[in-house]
Amino acid sequence: MTESTTSDLRTTANGKIVLTTLAGGITLTEGTGSAGNGAISAHGTGTVTPVAGGTGSDIRVGGTITSGTGSISLRAADTVAFSSGADAITTSTGKVTVTATAGDVTMSTSNQLASGTGTITVKAGDDLTAGSLSTKGSLTLDAFDKVSISGTATRTGKTITIKANDLSVGASLSSAGSKLVITTQTGVPIVLGGATPTTPAMHLSVTELARLKDGFGSITIGSKLANQQVRIDGTAGAVVFNDPVVLAASGAGGSIAITGSVTGDTLEIGNSGTSTTLTKATVTMQRGITVLDALVVSGSNKLSSSVATGGHSISLKTVTGKAGGSADKLTLDANGGNVAMGTVSSLQGWR
Repeated sequence: MTESTTSDLRTTANGKIVLTTLAGGITLTEGTGSAGNGAISAHGTGTVTPVAGGTGSDIRVGGTITSGTGSISLRAADTVAFSSGADAITTSTGKVTVTATAGDVTMSTSNQLASGTGTITVKAGDDLTAGSLSTKGSLTLDAFDKVSISGTATRTGKTITIKANDLSVGASLSSAGSKLVITTQTGVPIVLGGATPTTPAMHLSVTELARLKDGFGSITIGSKLANQQVRIDGTAGAVVFNDPVVLAASGAGGSIAITGSVTGDTLEIGNSGTSTTLTKATVTMQRGITVLDALVVSGSNKLSSSVATGGHSISLKTVTGKAGGSADKLTLDANGGNVAMGTVSSLQGWR
């Protein structure tokens, strides 16, 4: 359909807008008629639902989509791409959902998804590049391949969940007092710190970790998938966590490994499928270290906590020396606090 003068899609009296193709793409732009002010606008509780059906069908968002308080849902069989300055904005409990079933979701720092207290969910069958994301509700970024965060993502007290096989954090993530969950789609290794891996992995550099802003109630990194590896590499530069961290690799064959310097608030290592290995590691936490996994020690290692009162400053399950001789050492410094430890074996140098 082609018209010389086009207007925007608008409703009154809480009217909803549904725009669907069975086999074709949808392009949304600012109209040339007198209505102006965006591509689609639903009044009040009216919802907005553009759906591009059919193999290879895309949604191209070239103008802003708004609803008073209703939900906005964009769904394409292939890709959803936002042009510069195009946003999707609602308020109150209205949700914003963007789904690219087999392709990419592409945004830049000039694009915004926003709600009042509603959830924001963005899913891509391939890559997901997120712009600015703002809500007091929860946020989910889910891509089969890579999630790239180019704009600031801000929550207040609600969970941020990121699920992908790779992750790039180019802007700050924050949600005061709530949870951040970072997990993989297929169990590729998660590498925190150190050099970029040469084989497929989710890698977060020291610089990217610093963009996880102080204030999260907890940060959980890992998965329940089989053979999940979580590796922290602080050999070239200390890996710093601003908030309490939980490392998880509980699936069959899962493992956790720490080398070099790691500092932060608190550290909890869950029971992995195999064990957690410390290799010449120095782990220093302000408010405690808990290892619920079998701990294997290789070389000289130290665990330190600054907590001096209340609870167990350092709590370990079992500790085993990897080589079985005096070369494997573990020093525990609870700074006057308590230490709880289970069975120790094949470890001559510990104190």
